[in-house]
Amino acid sequence: LFRIKLINPEYFNVTTTFLHAVNINQVRFWKLYRGEESPTDQEYLRLATTLGVSLQEAFEARQLYLFNDNKEDEIWYLIDNIINTANIVDVIGDYVKLKKAGVNYKGVCPFHGDKDASLVVSPAKNIWKCFGCGKGGNVITFVKEHEGISFFEAVKLVASKYNITVPERELTDDERKKAKEREALQICLTFAQETFTAFLKKKEAAEYLETRGITPNILSKYGAGYSSSMFTALTELGSQKGYDMATMEKTGLIIRKENGKIFDRFVNRITFPFYSLSGLVIGFTGRSLDKDTQCKYLNSPETPLFHKGKTLLGIYQARQEISKSDKCYLVEGQFDVLSFVQSGYPNTVCGSGTALTLDQVRI
Repeated sequence: LFRIKLINPEYFNVTTTFLHAVNINQVRFWKLYRGEESPTDQEYLRLATTLGVSLQEAFEARQLYLFNDNKEDEIWYLIDNIINTANIVDVIGDYVKLKKAGVNYKGVCPFHGDKDASLVVSPAKNIWKCFGCGKGGNVITFVKEHEGISFFEAVKLVASKYNITVPERELTDDERKKAKEREALQICLTFAQETFTAFLKKKEAAEYLETRGITPNILSKYGAGYSSSMFTALTELGSQKGYDMATMEKTGLIIRKENGKIFDRFVNRITFPFYSLSGLVIGFTGRSLDKDTQCKYLNSPETPLFHKGKTLLGIYQARQEISKSDKCYLVEGQFDVLSFVQSGYPNTVCGSGTALTLDQVRI
């Protein structure tokens, strides 16, 4: 029960009512608490219901602490330490604009179509709760929900913000497969960003950027790059360096024709990366330098990492300024963002060539 309550401490209360709801007596409770006996599947189901978490989350907790029996308590005390060390207002504030309301903070819940600032964050209790959709928990469950990752991945992400080392555990086959795929995609995207940045020195890119009048510092801050006018520049360089072409294709960086030939998706374009709120490259957008092209702007396709209706260009760089000013400027294109920032409006973002979505508003 001590371990399960870390999933959602708001609902944890060792009372007669609680024990009755879980259908166990005090003798059984203390045996479970001390680890002398293990909960049955039925008890886990009742625990999940009583604690207000899903059965999946309850079993994630179980799987998490079972990975190392000898250090079971150490692991969970470590997670408890991460929750207590993390400033829940700062962490959630990276995702949601929060306003002080008495001893608590309030904001618009990102998990449903909230219009009434139903999300309440309590720094004293170290928990959050949405009174609109009913979701709630601690700092780890918020990150888990917002990032769409597993409980253990959220533990590691929050811990990394506070330089806390979390020992690795044995992943399930499904978790291992998903983690390996995401890592492979991330490696290819990072390689592409480094390549595009290096190509920015090419003559055609330099000449075009000179006409836009954007300072090098701002170009660098937003990760500006250039994709070569050669149709296979990134493909050939990636192949030479040993990057897997199938993974490159999954990221949308390259396109495989029906005849089997491979070409770069981004050709002769000024590129900008889309960043996740945690600062990882998840996709790209490119502005063509060809005057006669029918496709002036081109984005990465939908991938396990990139969903164009759920991200905004510049949101990673602008998130703190948006939070400070409680205002966000939404402009049309990438260079509009850079021009606004250069003119003193760092809280500026743009979409990705699509109509504004609810998911983008909730960011």
